[in-house]
Amino acid sequence: MPIVKHKFINHKINPNTDCLIIGTFNPNVPQNDANFFYSRSGRNSLWKLLPIAFGVESLKNTSKFDKLKFMSNHKVDFIDLISE
Repeated sequence: MPIVKHKFINHKINPNTDCLIIGTFNPNVPQNDANFFYSRSGRNSLWKLLPIAFGVESLKNTSKFDKLKFMSNHKVDFIDLISE
């Protein structure tokens, strides 16, 4: 049975983070089109709802760069519990 690693295993938590959102697993497989945590097309609304909670426009379907900028500005970051 092949080992499936986390797609964003190399992500480092920003040391200035105030709010850490902990998930489970984002597999690095061809059918996973996510460009970052919680970004699978059509399957998750986090990048729509989280920015709205901070009074900014949705980041659903935006680049990883835009998401990282938002995270830095609002001291939010992500990590998952399973690496492979």
